[in-house]
Amino acid sequence: MKEMVQVKVDKSEFNDIHEKKLNLVLYQVGLIVPKDSKLQGYIFGINGKYEGRIHIKTRIGAFVAKAKSRNLFSLIAKLQSKVLRQIVNWREKRASIKRYQRRKHMLALLPSPKE
Repeated sequence: MKEMVQVKVDKSEFNDIHEKKLNLVLYQVGLIVPKDSKLQGYIFGINGKYEGRIHIKTRIGAFVAKAKSRNLFSLIAKLQSKVLRQIVNWREKRASIKRYQRRKHMLALLPSPKE
């Protein structure tokens, strides 16, 4: 997965702990989405007001998460929660459709009852 996240926050506000948390989120997302996905995002902040956006482009569609917060940790957590919820919902829906198609195919293969 190609990733590019711009962080435009004062260096005194964004430290190594924030960077590790952000990298953990990107790693978790990378484990779930298709390998050819592209992730773009930004975190922007002025005077203790932060906003962020994550946009993941995949061959099956796009996932977008936006959030605002007064705390960098809560901003990263909100972005993580929103994007992972979308991906998990997509995976569950896809699994449900595949399960339905398998059952339909199995029913079509059963011999019809003889009278």
